[in-house]
Amino acid sequence: MDKIWPKFQKKLGYTDEELDILRSVPQYEDMVRNSLNFMESRIIAEVIDARGCMAGHEVGQKIVMDGNGHLLRDECPSRMCIFLLGPLMSAVPTIMQTLKDNTDPNKSIFHRVRCADVAVENGGWGTVLLNLYAEGHLADQFKAKNR
Repeated sequence: MDKIWPKFQKKLGYTDEELDILRSVPQYEDMVRNSLNFMESRIIAEVIDARGCMAGHEVGQKIVMDGNGHLLRDECPSRMCIFLLGPLMSAVPTIMQTLKDNTDPNKSIFHRVRCADVAVENGGWGTVLLNLYAEGHLADQFKAKNR
């Protein structure tokens, strides 16, 4: 653990004081301890229903993030609607929590989000529904255990 913290400090440009503050939070200690889960995982938000979407989101498209919730633009649609990305801000941290806790990221109870558009029948343009899941290191471990 003591070898990892200086890497965080350098990457994020923290002062020694800021690093001390970060290290004083037990949840961050867990996050650093399980940092491999974040580094080797991908969070996927897959379109499972789409109607009347002005951005052209369609069933099967995937919005792909690394384990820290950063969009991987080369693996995402070239056009993404802010009304679809916004709701991910409340769902992605749920998966990140499982990565920190070293628990199965695909057992989250809140794994679906809908875009903020209310659909044409409710006065909007359309609607898109996403299913969230994780792939990679931790998800693979739990998948292997449950075979």
